[in-house]
Amino acid sequence: MKQALLIFGILFSFSHLKAQQYPAELTFHKTVIKAGNKTLTETVTNQITIFNRTGEKYAAIAIYGNKLNKISNIEASLLDRQGRTIRKLKKNEIKQRSEFSSSTFYDDAYVLEFMLKHNEYPYVISYSYQKQSSQFILLEDWIPVLSSSIPTRQAILEIRTPIDYKIRTSEQKIRKMSTDTVNGQIIYQWITDYTNLIQPEIYSPPITEFLPRVSVFPLQFKYVIEGAQDNWENFGNWLYRLSANCSDLPVQQQEETRIRVKNISDDREKIRVLYHRLQDQTRYVNISLKAGGLLPYPASYVCTNKYGDCKALSFYFKTILESIGIQAYYTLVYAGNPIPGFDTTPSPGLHFNHVILYIPLPQDTLWLDCTSKQAFGYLGTFTQNRLAFIVDKDNSRLIRTPALRPEDVTISRSLRIAQTTETSASVQLSNRYKGNGFEYFSTLDKAVDANTKDHAVRYKLSGNYFNILSYKIHDQGRDADSIYITAEGSSEKLISLYGDELILRIPRYELPDFEAPGKRKTPVQIDHPIHTVDSIQILIPEGYGLSDSIPVCVIETPFGIYRQSVGQTDSLLNIRQETCVFAGKYPLSLYADFHAFIQLITKQNQTKYITFQKTHKP
Repeated sequence: MKQALLIFGILFSFSHLKAQQYPAELTFHKTVIKAGNKTLTETVTNQITIFNRTGEKYAAIAIYGNKLNKISNIEASLLDRQGRTIRKLKKNEIKQRSEFSSSTFYDDAYVLEFMLKHNEYPYVISYSYQKQSSQFILLEDWIPVLSSSIPTRQAILEIRTPIDYKIRTSEQKIRKMSTDTVNGQIIYQWITDYTNLIQPEIYSPPITEFLPRVSVFPLQFKYVIEGAQDNWENFGNWLYRLSANCSDLPVQQQEETRIRVKNISDDREKIRVLYHRLQDQTRYVNISLKAGGLLPYPASYVCTNKYGDCKALSFYFKTILESIGIQAYYTLVYAGNPIPGFDTTPSPGLHFNHVILYIPLPQDTLWLDCTSKQAFGYLGTFTQNRLAFIVDKDNSRLIRTPALRPEDVTISRSLRIAQTTETSASVQLSNRYKGNGFEYFSTLDKAVDANTKDHAVRYKLSGNYFNILSYKIHDQGRDADSIYITAEGSSEKLISLYGDELILRIPRYELPDFEAPGKRKTPVQIDHPIHTVDSIQILIPEGYGLSDSIPVCVIETPFGIYRQSVGQTDSLLNIRQETCVFAGKYPLSLYADFHAFIQLITKQNQTKYITFQKTHKP
């Protein structure tokens, strides 16, 4: 804290002159890590300058911890523009809450929170704290940025280790790095800032790929037992040994498992039956993998308590399968989107946040997420198409999870429109969702209250074009990878009458509005295909004929395809539109071509209205 205050005057005067365009800034940040074979001590100092009322959200300070990291020595002061102390934080102003209390049954992550505010701008919040750990596999994953929307003026990372303590580092966007040896210690120091701000863009890679970052981890460590991460095989063997005492599935549970599947000959069917039982009888809790919580609870613990985190549930089910002679492999993966980059350097604290099971069968390969309530064998957008780490004694290895194909993520929307009065229409919807759409509606159907579900379903189906009068989510069975919804609605927005002409608005499902090539700052990253098939059927009003021609169109590029076709039988007009944007990571050098493809589709969709001319007068 004292060291930070010494440079307060220089940094604050600079920021006061230069940073008025921002509501706040991280004026100064320093992290000091002292690492040894048995302990890790982290001291963090921050100074945040608040320039106006908009920036006051950064006056709410949150310090994250878990059972492996003891937080102590929190000190904080509120300073005015001259650097004079207005007041200091009191201990009773620090509140603690669970980090994930709103979404999980139990978790071991917590947040210490406090707020310091002043009624005159600008003002500064200066605070520091310590974390201590006795078990760790990662020294630091340092990103000295409060928000991508505000700058960091100066940031320093200092790591002190014994001279024989071997580490590996990776870094990006660092201005200066140095090492020094003092009194038998090596002192590593990185200095940087974040002043060239990057904002998230549509389908951009993770924002962390554009921020200053330093990751440091020891090659040798002790976490419960001695381990090494100088290569993947050694790290896998450590994980294998770490869980060696967790396979204590009670004898009674083993016998019940064998009885349950004794009349089933097919291994895949055995696994399906047991997986359904796992889904029905256990609950998911959250225990942080990134923070170092890599030791799964024993199988007996889950069997007794009926809950566990991803590690515990996966290991429990792995043990159940092995009790009937089916080999399953504990597998680490990064879950979520966008998918982060992977340089294959052994740094598990960076690459993984979730555990699933890999089960190779003679005629098939199964991937199971034991925390999921979705279909059997369904990984979905959460864990598809990324490197995963299979833990296997002396044969641990990286393998890519299956990638979703366009047909795996298709959203098929069918809409039938019929005029009911001169200016209103009835609509009938028959929609089938796979991929993102399936996951969204399936979660709504199973995991939210009735009022929230009803509001969300009506909003999603209407597309701001019509009112949903009724809908039905059809039960496709618990192992379906799609969801089917029908609905009835009405609209006052689709039809307009002008003399002898009837104007009908075509409900279009449009692609996102990508930035113009000159404005785009980041590559495009599409983790899985975007595939929609829309069919619009229009019942031509009696006494009217189509006066517009709707173009047939086919666009094929390396980025995707677009097809539009039109057909008419008697009084029914059918417009079919298919859009597919391929998965991929497209660099800025290709962005102009990618954007041109999107614009071609947008141009085709500019035909938003169809005109019908009265063919005879009464």
